[in-house]
Amino acid sequence: MRRRASFCTITLPSLLRRLPISPFISCVADPMRTRQRQPRLFVVGNGPSGIGDDGSYHVDRGCGHLLDDLAEIAQLSFAQPVEPVAAGLNYYGYILSPRRVTTIGLDRGAAKILQGAIRLLWAFWRADLIYLFYPGTLPKLIARLCLFLDKPYGVFLRGGQLGNKEGIDGRVLRKARFVMTVSETLAGEAEAFNRDVTVVRSSRDLDAGEAHRRGLPSEAGSRLRLLFVGRIDAEKGVPELIEAAKTLHAEGLDFEMSLIGLGALGEPLARELADARELPVHLAGEVTDRAAVMNAFDAADIFILPSHHEGFARVLYEAMLKSCAIITTMVGGIPAVMKDRENCLAIPVNDSDAIAAAVRELARDRELRQRIGARGLDTVLSVIEKVPTHFDALQEKLGTLRAA
Repeated sequence: MRRRASFCTITLPSLLRRLPISPFISCVADPMRTRQRQPRLFVVGNGPSGIGDDGSYHVDRGCGHLLDDLAEIAQLSFAQPVEPVAAGLNYYGYILSPRRVTTIGLDRGAAKILQGAIRLLWAFWRADLIYLFYPGTLPKLIARLCLFLDKPYGVFLRGGQLGNKEGIDGRVLRKARFVMTVSETLAGEAEAFNRDVTVVRSSRDLDAGEAHRRGLPSEAGSRLRLLFVGRIDAEKGVPELIEAAKTLHAEGLDFEMSLIGLGALGEPLARELADARELPVHLAGEVTDRAAVMNAFDAADIFILPSHHEGFARVLYEAMLKSCAIITTMVGGIPAVMKDRENCLAIPVNDSDAIAAAVRELARDRELRQRIGARGLDTVLSVIEKVPTHFDALQEKLGTLRAA
C-alpha cells in the first residue's frame, strides 16, 4: 500500500526538485561545486572583435591562440564589443570555435545590446574567476561589478593609459587576485598596487628553431626591403609610414615597402596606391598563414612599427627572431624590451620625417643594420628562455584557484 506524503513530510530540497524551476536552481548552485568540474573562466576583452555575416566571431591572432588554449583547461566564456567584419575594413586574423569558447558580442542596436548584456551577466554570475584585459570601457565596467559583488578577478594590463591611479584604476589593481602584463615597465607600475605581478610574453608560437642570424648586409646600392605588419589604421601610424615612403621615393632611395594586414585605412590606401603606381608600396592585405608572415620577416631588411599605442606588439618579437633591423616608437611596454641604438632605432610618435631619417641611416650604415638585427635576435632568444607565455602563467593561476 502506497503511503501518501503529507505536506509536513516534504522537505525544501524535495519540493524544489518537484518544481519546474529545479534546473535553474541547480545551475545557480553549481558555481559552488568547483572541485567537480573544470573552473569557469570569464574573459573580458577590450576589443573590438568582428562578427561575420555567418555569425562567426573574429579576434586577433594572439587573443585567439590564448582563448583556444584556455578552452582546454577551463569552461570558457569571452565577451567584447563587436563590429561587422567587412573585407578590407577590419583586421581580425583568427576565428573562434563556438564549440570551444562561448562568445558574447555586445553589438550595436538596443535589442542586440540587451541580449548580449543578459548573456554577459549570466557568464559573470557563473564564473569562478573573471579575467579582465585592462583598461577599456567594458573591462572597467565589469571591474566595478567585481568590486561591488566581491567577485574574484585577475587583470591583464595591456599598456593603455591608466587614467586614475589614485581612483578606480588603482583600486582595480589593488583588489585583483593577480596582475599580468607584457613588459617590465608596466609591471613596475602595477607592483605599486599589487604584489602578485607576472611579466608574460603574448606570443605562444615563438620558436627558437626559427631564428635567423644574418651576416653583414650586401653592399649599399641594393634595393632595401621595408616591412610593416599590423592593422592598417591611423593608430598604427600607417599615414606617417606612407608619407615617409613618399619622401624617400622622391629622394631617389631604391626600396620597396610591403604592408601586411587589414584595417580602416585599407580601402582608401588601396585607392591611393592605385593612383600613384610609381610609389614602391605594396598592400598585401591579410595573411593568415603564419609561415608566410615569418617568410616576409625573413625577406625584409627593416621592420617599421610607428604605433601610437601598444602593450608590447608581438610582431616585434617576430621581427627580432628573423634579425630584422627595427624602427619603432617607444610607447606602452615597448621601452622595457627595445633599446634605442641597441636593438632598434627609436622614433617619436606621428613623425614621418623621423621614419624617413631612420630608414636613410640604416640604408647607408650596413654595420649598424646588422648589429641592431643581431642584438634583437639575442633579445628575443632571452625572452623565449626566461619569460613564460601568457597561457602558461594563467594556467598556473587557475591551478592555484582550484587548489584553494
